Amino acid sequence: MSEEKKKKKQKEEAAPPENQGAQGESIPEDDGQTENPCAELEAQLEELQQRYTRLAADFDNYRKRVERQHSDMVARANVQLISQLVPILDSFEHALASAEADKGLAKGIEMIRSQLLNVLQQEGLEPIDAIGQPFDPQYHEACGFCCRDSEADNVVVEEVRRGYKLGGKLLRPSMVHVNKLKEEE
Repeated sequence: MSEEKKKKKQKEEAAPPENQGAQGESIPEDDGQTENPCAELEAQLEELQQRYTRLAADFDNYRKRVERQHSDMVARANVQLISQLVPILDSFEHALASAEADKGLAKGIEMIRSQLLNVLQQEGLEPIDAIGQPFDPQYHEACGFCCRDSEADNVVVEEVRRGYKLGGKLLRPSMVHVNKLKEEE
C-alpha cells in the first residue's frame, strides 16, 4: 500500500461515522420526515393550554358547587331554627290574649313578640294573611266551618293559628275556620 492510502485509511478510522456526533452519540439521519422542533414545542404548548383551560373550568365548577352546597346548608339550618321559633310567637300571642286585664304585662308581652317577629322577618319570615281571603288549601288548613250570611262562601272568617312563609316557601299553613253558606234546597 502506498503512503497516501495508509494516511487516508487512518483518517477514516479516526473520524466518527456520519451518523455519530463527536462524543459518539447517535444523530438521527435526516430522512426528510423529522419535524421542526418549534412545531413540536408549539403542539406541546397548545396541549398544555387546553389542559389548563379544562382544569380552570373544572375548578370554577367545583367552587360554584361548594358555594351552592354551603348556601343550601345555611338555608336548611335557617328553616330548622325558624320552625322552632314560630311556636314561641304563638305562645306570645296566647299570653297577650290572656293578659288583657293587666295593661302593663300586655304591653311588655307585645313588645317582646314584636321584637322577635321583626328579627324573624329580617331572616325572610312572612306571616300569611288569611282572614277575608278565599280558602286556599296550599296556604290554609281548615279546622272548622262557620255559617255567616254576611260573608261570602268559601272565605276564611277566623284564624286559629297563624301560618308563615319563609323565603317565599310555605313554612306552616294557617289553621282557619271557613265560611260555608247553607245550600238552598
